[in-house]
Amino acid sequence: MVVPNLVAQTTARDNCGVTVTQSPVAGTVLPSSHNQTHTVTITATDAAGNSTTCTVTLTGKDVTAPAISVCAPDQDVDLNATCGLMVPNLVAQTTASDNCGVTVTQSPVAGAVLSSAHNQTHTVTITATDAAGN
Repeated sequence: MVVPNLVAQTTARDNCGVTVTQSPVAGTVLPSSHNQTHTVTITATDAAGNSTTCTVTLTGKDVTAPAISVCAPDQDVDLNATCGLMVPNLVAQTTASDNCGVTVTQSPVAGAVLSSAHNQTHTVTITATDAAGN
């Protein structure tokens, strides 16, 4: 999470002029996870050194969905002796990425045996999910 410029959004006044600062400063990168909160302290200080503070809570939100850049290719699979098709591990042939980590799954799972026939097709769904559920 990059801390925004909160000084620009703050109004402070004093009869002798006032300087507004924030900590951490705008542009600071804070390690964060989905729904993790961070406190930013805003301080208004006048020329005589008198000051007051307020706090702003920033909440990290992961709204970026994962992306699959390489999907496992269509495949021919030999049927077993009882005309069953054993689903291969397609997760290992898939590449996905996300800003906060990603888990790739498939359904049906690798090793599942599907009743099949010669040239029958089956659809396997590959899903990339991040920790925030995107």
